[in-house]
Amino acid sequence: MSIYLGVTLIWLAYMTSAYTSYIAGALSFTFILYVNVLLLIFRTSNGINFFQEKEKYKKKEIDEKTLELIGQKLSIIVEKELFLHPNFALEEAAKS
Repeated sequence: MSIYLGVTLIWLAYMTSAYTSYIAGALSFTFILYVNVLLLIFRTSNGINFFQEKEKYKKKEIDEKTLELIGQKLSIIVEKELFLHPNFALEEAAKS
């Protein structure tokens, strides 16, 4: 479908070149060529999708010791209610 529409657009650009600039045909051909190449690339590649968010650390696991340590530190922050302070920052959390 994109090839048919592209050929039609190129034909229209060449037919109306007497009324517009002669470069319109060449520009439309180049644009259609690039669009068709991109469509072919994306059709054959299953894994590439620009609009899908990548899960960076999906396969990474945290060991039990680290999980316990994080839980202890979070409980300290919750007990002292440090998160309620307006100027709470990572630096203060590290000191606590």
